[in-house]
Amino acid sequence: MKIIKLICVILFLICVFCFSEGFDLKIERTIGDEREDYTFFSISSAAVSKEKNIYAADRKGHFIAQYTWDGLFKKRVGQKGLGPGDFQWPTALNISGSKLYVFDRQNRRIVTLDKELNVLKHSKIKRKNHMFRYIYLTHDNRFVGDDSYIEKEKEIKKIKVIDIEGNVLHSFFGNIILKDKINDLNFRQFSMLMGYTYLKMGIDAERKKILVSFRVPKNPAEFFLYTTEGKLLKSFTYKLDAKYKFPINYILKPSEKPVYNSIRGIRSVLIYKEYFLVFLYSYEKGKESTVRGFYCILFDKDGKPVQKKLMCRDCRYIFYCVTEDGYLIGKKFDEDIEKLYIFKIHLPGS
Repeated sequence: MKIIKLICVILFLICVFCFSEGFDLKIERTIGDEREDYTFFSISSAAVSKEKNIYAADRKGHFIAQYTWDGLFKKRVGQKGLGPGDFQWPTALNISGSKLYVFDRQNRRIVTLDKELNVLKHSKIKRKNHMFRYIYLTHDNRFVGDDSYIEKEKEIKKIKVIDIEGNVLHSFFGNIILKDKINDLNFRQFSMLMGYTYLKMGIDAERKKILVSFRVPKNPAEFFLYTTEGKLLKSFTYKLDAKYKFPINYILKPSEKPVYNSIRGIRSVLIYKEYFLVFLYSYEKGKESTVRGFYCILFDKDGKPVQKKLMCRDCRYIFYCVTEDGYLIGKKFDEDIEKLYIFKIHLPGS
């Protein structure tokens, strides 16, 4: 009997070990140092072409840079301004065929370039009140994005669909945190709510589906899978630890100086093959110690958690895209010299 129990324990430990080793993220390389052509000020987006060229947008440097897959500099274009080839806060890069699309946020336009970074076209966002944080190119050459400008008295639909000319076509996604309390909020409270509830989005390789969540989540955290046309395919939740609650008091009492003792922040959501990847920052301040952590949570196609991986304690990343062959492109916050980070994804069973 003791031998049988021992064998069962050994088999259990083997299974646990194999499972824990099945999913991993490994840094392959970084791009960025003190050399002029490799200096970044505030990386805001990245994209990878089929030829394996890496493109990076820098919102404070107001430029787009191109590198080889091995990290060698090829070209940089842009400066701060309003004219052709100028940028003011480029915050989203998308590639389709032979073209690169740059969302120039402060100039409120979509700039089309070829893959050699020659400017082909500027398209102004037609409705002046819309303020997008990030946009994604869809399979039918439209864009979907989170609109941070919401009018309180109108029906709230946070995600807008835009055509290639910058026209807003339609809207969807009304699942706003505290939606039932909006009519009771004053202007300052409403502004705080919009700031806390802006969306995190990720698109699949075919550019037909988007995963949506909130930067500051409720507990449990909510996730929604839509088609890029706005049809809800599924939703799922993930229970965070019991200490965390959505910071409603910071919204209802914005005049008071907030005390951040318990924070959970979703930095990125991505779709890779049949999996969803969610990157979560955790901060918990206790009486005697402070515990931080940056995690990647892997969900299967049904929204069930497969594994939660601690990536680091005292760091935070944001990821902009994932390639079809399983590379994550992003950056690490709070570094003296900003860099692009390239991670390789190792899935369970691969």
